[in-house]
Amino acid sequence: MAIHNKSNDKKNTRGRARSSASSAPSRVMPTSRLISADEKRQLILAHTAARQPMDQQARISMWIGLTVSIVFIVVAWMYTMGGTIRKSFAGAPDPTVQTFIEGGKRLGEQFNEVKSEIGDISGGIKEVAEKLNAMDERDDIVNRIANEIQSTSTESERKDLFQPDTQ
Repeated sequence: MAIHNKSNDKKNTRGRARSSASSAPSRVMPTSRLISADEKRQLILAHTAARQPMDQQARISMWIGLTVSIVFIVVAWMYTMGGTIRKSFAGAPDPTVQTFIEGGKRLGEQFNEVKSEIGDISGGIKEVAEKLNAMDERDDIVNRIANEIQSTSTESERKDLFQPDTQ
């Protein structure tokens, strides 16, 4: 004899769960409770007080585990990539790479030549500057002599500037 549900005779509900949405009100306003600053502080202090200090042995074990993991990763990477790295340096380089390297060497030589030329030019500039300073000193001496000559008014008062003083 089959069991019949009188409320669901017309509906096929096999394999489906009943929805509770039909019995819920259409508009439900969620009630969110915000925690005040004092309540937050009390909660933080309660968690802080309940926290246990970390065991030194556990801390050392953690750092040893981390170190072993890092070493394992580095060794595995070296093991997998080491052959590739050695092969890249062992064989003859690619012609485009060789051309690039030769171009770099030529550029370095040209740079050294330009650097030496700049050194020569700067040496010449220093030499010219020294000569200009010497000429300025000579001009000062000539101006002093000319001023001395103009300051003496008569022929008798003029002295021979190149003779030593006879006083």
